[in-house]
Amino acid sequence: MDDSKNENRYKKLLCTVDLTKDFFFSYSYHVMRSLQKNVSDGKTGGVPYETMLVWNEFLTRGIRNHLRNTLWTVALVYGFFKHAKLTVSGRDFRLTFIARRSRYYAGTRLHFQNLAKRYGSPIIILNLIKTHERKPRESILRAEFANAIEFINKDLSDDSRLRFLHWDLHKHSRSKATNVLALLGGVAEYALTLTGFFYCQVTLELITQESLNRPHLESIEDGDWFRHCDNKVENASNSEKVHGEDIEVAGGNHSMKSSMLQKGVFRTNCIDCLDGTNVAQYAYGLVALGHQLLALGFIDIPKVDLDAPLTNDLMRLYEKIGDTLAFQYGGSAAHNKIFSERRGQWKAETQSQEFFLTLQRYYSNAYMNTEK
Repeated sequence: MDDSKNENRYKKLLCTVDLTKDFFFSYSYHVMRSLQKNVSDGKTGGVPYETMLVWNEFLTRGIRNHLRNTLWTVALVYGFFKHAKLTVSGRDFRLTFIARRSRYYAGTRLHFQNLAKRYGSPIIILNLIKTHERKPRESILRAEFANAIEFINKDLSDDSRLRFLHWDLHKHSRSKATNVLALLGGVAEYALTLTGFFYCQVTLELITQESLNRPHLESIEDGDWFRHCDNKVENASNSEKVHGEDIEVAGGNHSMKSSMLQKGVFRTNCIDCLDGTNVAQYAYGLVALGHQLLALGFIDIPKVDLDAPLTNDLMRLYEKIGDTLAFQYGGSAAHNKIFSERRGQWKAETQSQEFFLTLQRYYSNAYMNTEK
């Protein structure tokens, strides 16, 4: 009887998934793993079959266990994939977006397991939950989350401690005097100096070992933390110079190999939706893109201006990511109020869109997702 109930439940859950889109795979590339892992391993065979992000893991488990290999199965990943052609300074480049969903519905609990093992340290947590509410809901979780982080950090060394920051996105986004994307960009810049980013290419410049020595993030609350970030980033920009070391090769050319590995991860946390986290991840992605373009020689400084056409192009891509994942998780498109205001959309139009999305999501959560 229990098996029958579970079977019917799983059938209903499967029926809620649109099998015609948002799936992707590759015959020759391990799409369930990061680029850094794939490149660092340096091998095509014998790579551990990481099943957390493989949507069809259960469906292919029998044949994989019987044959004791994965040669006859294809890992199917569910989430978002987009390959876009963008332009900066008159030069074209291609940018690939990959968002991979866990196959577990208990995603939050399982996602945090072995987080340090998967990414290393530091683990930087930007918590966007509301601080004050008339009827406490998010604020209760915010306090408990902070207590949990403090409890975990008690038994960790200074290098392994979780770097926790709380910043009420809802409160600051309602203030006309606050440039939310600029402030989040400051956080992202400093976080990137801690974790670095994966880079491996033959270039005309070599990043010195000194530029890889990143300072540790201090635990500072709210606005003071942002001012601290601004000062630190400015000091880092002034002190970290990128030097080249010429190596003479045949033909009189000069070429160097420079590489960098990401160590640690920047996580954003909101409550029961992806709207706030998508905005924060966009700010982080914009900063990371600036550093990547600098490393590739497309720009001269590691920064993309907030008013540049590339910024708007990237924003549209993140809106697509947010809408796709929000439909998968919450049954409606994402709340893109900050993006809409950034584009200069009429305020009344934005408010009507937000109201409609709220109703759509409430209906989906209250009446359509009972099986979840």
